[in-house]
Amino acid sequence: MTIKYVAVLLIAVVCAAASPAQEKTPLNLVQTISLPNVSGRFDHSTVDSEGQRLFITGRDANTVEVIDLRTGQHVQTLPGFPQPQGAYYVPFTKKLFVSTHDDGACEIISGDSLKVIDTIKLSVGANVIAYDPTAKYLYVGHGGKQVGDSPTQKRDPGQIAIIDATKSKLIGNIETDPELRPGAIVVEQLGSRLFTTNALGSQIVIIDRKKRTILAKWPLPNADRSGTVALDETRHRLFVGMRNPSQVIVLDSDSGKQVTSFPTVAGIDRLLYDADNKRLYSTGSAKSGEHEGSIEAYKQLDADHYELIARMPTGPDGGTSLLVPQTSRLYVALPRFGQTNAEIRVYDTTP
Repeated sequence: MTIKYVAVLLIAVVCAAASPAQEKTPLNLVQTISLPNVSGRFDHSTVDSEGQRLFITGRDANTVEVIDLRTGQHVQTLPGFPQPQGAYYVPFTKKLFVSTHDDGACEIISGDSLKVIDTIKLSVGANVIAYDPTAKYLYVGHGGKQVGDSPTQKRDPGQIAIIDATKSKLIGNIETDPELRPGAIVVEQLGSRLFTTNALGSQIVIIDRKKRTILAKWPLPNADRSGTVALDETRHRLFVGMRNPSQVIVLDSDSGKQVTSFPTVAGIDRLLYDADNKRLYSTGSAKSGEHEGSIEAYKQLDADHYELIARMPTGPDGGTSLLVPQTSRLYVALPRFGQTNAEIRVYDTTP
């Protein structure tokens, strides 16, 4: 082998290694789905994996939007939901459950006809929906004081409704606070606990789902507005996204002790944990200026250490998101901005 040949070979190897086409980033935008004629902010979303559909609540337009993931097209708008917030599609019943804030209800929609087939009455402020696939129960936060309430405004207490997904029936409520509204909810899959935040406070409430009782309340000192939560059951870590200041607080999920914290996106809206790949994603948007949204991805080095591995802008008010680990997809919703249509941005999270 000549010296000239070796030199050429080395140059080729170096160039190939430096080629952008060979680079793999933690987040790759693979699709942008336009939603023409859809206006206002979005809230929660859910996926019908078998039917390849994404449902997202239009909280300002009082709609549920339906996206065909096979074709990448917005296919239908379902109107008439008074400020819809939570959404969860239960595949074995082929039903979509949507919570509505303003009239305090959980609407049940047929996955076939996309018509409302039943309504469960809750109380004003119906919000996040979480699901226990083992018991086949849905948990819906509702009640408590709302943003804009006067000090003398009387409301129902903050509660978590328990809905039997098989029968589509309300089977009970768990009071979380006499005044404060439940916020984000996450449930254990290997245990019986449920963790929820106070939407207007700085506290984690821990509930025993089987006994339907409060086990503990953990204060979050030096922080305001706990906006979202995620759970790593294997390493016993609860992640809490705070809006003031913008940070993720990591708690021992058994004791409530804070083990670490780190800065995160402004106006954090969602924290999403990928257990298989040991990653945490945060999405949010600033509440001032251009309301620019962004995503940050963190690698979990071990239970107590986290490394920022990606940061990228999304767009104005691009804070709401959904992670589907089974397909390695992260969906981020952007509302209409000026002449730019609303969008669903689809990111590949494959390591």
